[in-house]
Amino acid sequence: VNATVTTLRVQLCYITGFMVLFSVVLAFIIAKRVGAPIKQINESAKELARGHYDTVFTGGGYREISELSDTLNYTANELSKVEELRRELIANISHDLRTPLTLISGYAEAMRDLPDEMSVENAQIIVDETQRLTTLVNDALDISKLQAGVVELHTARYNLTASLRATVLRMPVSYTHLRAHET
Repeated sequence: VNATVTTLRVQLCYITGFMVLFSVVLAFIIAKRVGAPIKQINESAKELARGHYDTVFTGGGYREISELSDTLNYTANELSKVEELRRELIANISHDLRTPLTLISGYAEAMRDLPDEMSVENAQIIVDETQRLTTLVNDALDISKLQAGVVELHTARYNLTASLRATVLRMPVSYTHLRAHET
């Protein structure tokens, strides 16, 4: 009986050692298999954080990892759209700010260089364009405040016709007016 118990004890130690070793190897293999897609998603997320919005997240194997990669792909796509809109906004703001500055500069130079151009109308155009420039800068600041969540957006009706009319009336000399003076 003692010999059988000793044999069983030795066999139990061998089996336990083998099972522990097998469990460690199996855990290592599973960790590598589960960890590899997570590691890849992590690297792609770092690329996204650096501003590379064309980054593609590939997750495979497990449903949770696949859902995470789909969510991150959607996020990257939306961030790409936001970045494009931001670039367009900056380009539009730059263009819109340049227009009144050009008019102010042109009228001020004309008033400085040509004595007959020193008129109330020309001075008023400079004042109007300065006010327009101030409005544009204030609008850009308001956009910043909206994005930061400092202010809430309140919608209102906008009269596009009146705005276009005011823009056309601000133009110094129309083409037809020039043609009338040429003849």
